[in-house]
Amino acid sequence: MRGLHRSTQSCLTRPSVHVLVEDAFLSSATTSARCLFAQLQNHRNSLSIKGLLKKEQVQRCTRAGSGGLRRADYMAAGSPVLTNILPAQDDHIEAASKALKEGLVVAVPTDTLYGLAADAGSASAIRRLYEIKARQASNPIAICVADIPDVQRYASTDHLPTGLLEALLPGPVTLVLNRLSGGPLSDDLNPGVPGIGVRIPDAHFIRSLARHFGGALALTSANVSNATSTVAVDEFRELWPACAHVFDGGRLQGSREGSTVVDLTKPGGYRILRPGSAFKSTTAVLQEKHGLHDSA
Repeated sequence: MRGLHRSTQSCLTRPSVHVLVEDAFLSSATTSARCLFAQLQNHRNSLSIKGLLKKEQVQRCTRAGSGGLRRADYMAAGSPVLTNILPAQDDHIEAASKALKEGLVVAVPTDTLYGLAADAGSASAIRRLYEIKARQASNPIAICVADIPDVQRYASTDHLPTGLLEALLPGPVTLVLNRLSGGPLSDDLNPGVPGIGVRIPDAHFIRSLARHFGGALALTSANVSNATSTVAVDEFRELWPACAHVFDGGRLQGSREGSTVVDLTKPGGYRILRPGSAFKSTTAVLQEKHGLHDSA
């Protein structure tokens, strides 16, 4: 076995607890874990690299057989610090909502991929979301709401054909609409971007969470930026410590393409920004049922 390479990093969510990465992490970890480590090294404004700490001050983070991070090996002084892995069931909605109201991030299943969700009205929660993903600040994040009437709280819908929202939502589609100025979304969410991507996934848990929370969720895929999208919680183990809770809905069916993203900001037309998993059904609704033209 190769010699151990140890680096101590401050925890993403609890600065007082430090993470010890060991067992030749860089050489034997998965691609996504290596990507995360590289991103952590590059984000020293929010994550500091420190020397070795005493054992009781450290979360030990060892390599699992598949190259990921093993949950059972995390430790810290006094109490466990690693994210709670909970079933995505109704009796855990309260815990998820409470975490969001505290400005924390939770991982949830959707109808396409696993996602990271935060309070879309909180500047600090949005910054936390970007830090966890090591995402470029210029890359916008969509919002998730529970029901179709909620959409008009955040975006303009008056120009859309009657019945269009109901024909597409809930479902694996992100609708880019004109963002309402002065609305409840944080100014730190996509500053300078006039449009806002809106999702209503066809997934019970996240819709129930948004409904219970009472506001929009900033929602992005549960992976480090540019890494492979995830359809099972084990595929983003390196992000578990950064989440208040990880809600396990089992392995999601379908592809890793994510939602179809369509720009509906201009009356009478549409533009596909990402084909995604529902390209054919979405364009059929837009063209055949509602007579919109492709303005690409």
